[in-house]
Amino acid sequence: LSPPPIHHIPIGSNIRPAPPPGYNRDAWRARWGVAKEDILLCHFGFLNQTKGVEALVKALHWLVKAGYPVKLLMVGGETGSSDPTNLEYARKIKDLIEDLGLEERVKWTGYTSPEEVSANLMASDICVLPYRDGVSLRRGSLHAALIHGLPVISTYPRVPIKELEDGLNIKLVAPDSPEAIAQAVVELSKKPELRQKLGDGARKLSALFGWEGIAEETLRLYRELA
Repeated sequence: LSPPPIHHIPIGSNIRPAPPPGYNRDAWRARWGVAKEDILLCHFGFLNQTKGVEALVKALHWLVKAGYPVKLLMVGGETGSSDPTNLEYARKIKDLIEDLGLEERVKWTGYTSPEEVSANLMASDICVLPYRDGVSLRRGSLHAALIHGLPVISTYPRVPIKELEDGLNIKLVAPDSPEAIAQAVVELSKKPELRQKLGDGARKLSALFGWEGIAEETLRLYRELA
């Protein structure tokens, strides 16, 4: 018998672009000690071995030593409850940050309301998601960044993903490469028009992954299987 056909139904973002009432970007950045002229990078999601956060921290260190006014906002809870190794990995990342003298450059939001998550993403300049196994549309953290119109730096997928177009709606670099991440940040910091292009492309791409469309596709599949 032939295997059943594969149906591709994407996930969407659980975080809407809906900050708290009265949100002001400059004021929100200031609460994290981030000046208007600073480059604020963000990472979103639980810490685990697949996230490649070591490369991001080392890239931050390179940028700081090179004299760039850059800070990193770690958005969301540090670890989930599904994998006990996440706690060990989080300690490893914090030890690395301390060893590199970056404690004042890295801010941790911890668990917050969805509205505050949205505000923290909107306050950031660039989202860096350096997955060790490559970017994937199964990542909710990616979808959250896209729907917020953030320019995203991530890693080349293991197999091409037609929706993700390097230089149009995402900036792709090699996995486990602090140098590549740092160079991408420098490029985007010097080219506001490229940041705008990637952000606009991200927002446009996110429209393909709305929950209404996902629900319709899921119902259509169930009807075909009935």
